[in-house]
Amino acid sequence: MMEKKTPIHLSINPKSETENDIDHREHTRQLFYRILRERDIKFNSETGEKIDENSDLETLLRVIQLEKEKKKRQNEISSSNKPADLQVHKYNFVSEYWRFINELDKLWFSYLALNPFIVWLFALMYDD
Repeated sequence: MMEKKTPIHLSINPKSETENDIDHREHTRQLFYRILRERDIKFNSETGEKIDENSDLETLLRVIQLEKEKKKRQNEISSSNKPADLQVHKYNFVSEYWRFINELDKLWFSYLALNPFIVWLFALMYDD
């Protein structure tokens, strides 16, 4: 008879499912704690409880979610409070060009309309 051989990639004494879950939860908890420590968050802003290396996974996740929501609200408030002159506007070259041409036309027509009057005024003033 042939005896069964274990595949090479599997360990001889595999961990049980609960051990894998515990290792995964502990690893996730440590990652969340490091994220909060890097962001210099030491307290839960909702409850005021201190965050340390012994805090449970659910607490750390809740604090991360609260901080994310708080940052999102701050971004929405700051973007809505920008003055109109600081907001980005698309520059329309065509309409600006025609506005400039319109201003030149007004100047030219006013010169044509006022020119005879100015010539007549100067003729009266300096007529000898």
